[in-house]
Amino acid sequence: MGNELSKIESFRAELAKAETFEEISFIKSQADAVAEFAKRLKLSKDKQDEIGMFRIQVEAEQGKWLEEHFPKGRPQEKGTIEVPLNSMKEIGITKNQSSQSRLINKEPDLVQEAIEEIKKDNKQVVTPNAVQKIVRKKKKEIENNEKLVVEKELIDNYSDENIQLIIGDFYENAKLLDNESIDAIITDPPYPVEFMFLWEQMFEIAESKLKPSSFLVTYANHQNLDKIFQIRHSLKYYWTFKLDFTKKPMVAGRNLIATWKPVIVYQKLPFKRIDNTLEDVIKETKEFNYEDRLGHKLNWGQSLGKFEWIIKNFTNPNDTILEPFAGTGTTLVAAKNTGRKCIAYELDKDYEKMIYDRLKNGK
Repeated sequence: MGNELSKIESFRAELAKAETFEEISFIKSQADAVAEFAKRLKLSKDKQDEIGMFRIQVEAEQGKWLEEHFPKGRPQEKGTIEVPLNSMKEIGITKNQSSQSRLINKEPDLVQEAIEEIKKDNKQVVTPNAVQKIVRKKKKEIENNEKLVVEKELIDNYSDENIQLIIGDFYENAKLLDNESIDAIITDPPYPVEFMFLWEQMFEIAESKLKPSSFLVTYANHQNLDKIFQIRHSLKYYWTFKLDFTKKPMVAGRNLIATWKPVIVYQKLPFKRIDNTLEDVIKETKEFNYEDRLGHKLNWGQSLGKFEWIIKNFTNPNDTILEPFAGTGTTLVAAKNTGRKCIAYELDKDYEKMIYDRLKNGK
């Protein structure tokens, strides 16, 4: 075994002179064989780590060669290498092997940190695979931290005194608002029956925070209309508007295809007619990409144009809108685009960056 281990030093010299993939690949196979032999003989961890660190060096050289000859996984233009190659497969390397080698070549600092971690760990030895796993984890942590910094900068730097987004429970926070300080509540609450308590809370807030004769406009679903209409409150039912579906879903348990969604309008007393005569159909004022709904975790995202239509017809410029369930921020963006103020609440902090992105872009 001593003779085999001594070959590592001669391999180092050969690696320094290696230029072709075949030369690097041969050294790599020899080093891998030595490492396997050392493992079977149960050599000391220090000795196996020493062999492992050389294998890392070989991986880095292979990664460097691949970057030079196969940038982004594709061969260089013909004439830039001695023998034109059509794919990495032709030289006998898989995408996973290529990815590992490139990573080890590109991240020398993280590789060194990974090696030091493994050397201190008595349960494992230094190998290219073990190192690349740690490096990928560290890279992910760095990327996540950088993402958080960018998100924080976006949130901290967004300034609009007319737009307020509060991450937290709407019921507890909205109770702190002045009574009769809100010109309209416009929202799309959760529909499942287990969330009916949120509707009760919303009506309670509406009773105290809406200005007299102001409106609560809420999207709803057909299945729970009976439960919604049974909720006790002092608001006056005004009308149900029709919102045509972009795609017509099958209604589970009803053997129906739904073509429209109800949008219920309530008014705080005293009763007052809306200023303009309207058809009871919510109009689409902007092109709506149905796939935009996917921004919401439960596919609940709604059309910006329709919210803008509602806002324009049930509020006036500079009015203050309350949105209890901000979700992906459609009401906030619609309020900003139409010159209204908006106070919105969202329990799920994961939507915060998306909302500020949308506010910044206005869509």
